[in-house]
Amino acid sequence: MTYARVAEEVGISQNRLRIIPGRFYALKTMVPTPNINEEFVRLWTKKNYLDLNPVGLLLFHENWKETNLILNLKVIPPVALNKILETYWEFSLVNGLANLFKPDGSLIPLEERRLIDQRFYLITPTTLSNVLGIDNLNYAINKYDMDYVLEARLIDWDNYGKLVNPQLSPEGLYPDPINIAKVFEDFLENSIK
Repeated sequence: MTYARVAEEVGISQNRLRIIPGRFYALKTMVPTPNINEEFVRLWTKKNYLDLNPVGLLLFHENWKETNLILNLKVIPPVALNKILETYWEFSLVNGLANLFKPDGSLIPLEERRLIDQRFYLITPTTLSNVLGIDNLNYAINKYDMDYVLEARLIDWDNYGKLVNPQLSPEGLYPDPINIAKVFEDFLENSIK
């Protein structure tokens, strides 16, 4: 499935002001212009792409309630993405993920889990890069001001496997048409030196 379909089928609608780091979200966002061309994309993002519908890991930083940093899974080449997801799962297991499940293997209700602090919720961009052994992930980390977030959907832990091996889709990526192969190449060039 594409990430848009995963979000639609299993994503749990969230109040955009209550999203929490260390979890995976699908966002719908907007920008302050109707004309999204290459020049605007470069000025707005300092990258060669803009994603108005990112799907990824919300990272922790001091001002995460106002500005979200998302490790955008859609702009990471599939082979690297699968390794990142596998490593983050293992990191989460070591840092408290098991505490979110009942003895029968089902998840504790979401509202109860909001009250359970876990170390993996505090994953910063630098910590994630160190865990993965990658120089930096900045090319795939997008910043979203909460004023521009229209909708947030949680991809919960019981659907984590649906993030692996996605069907590629340029939905939400600009400029249109986007060269996704070039986006993947730029990720590799900027992240693994």
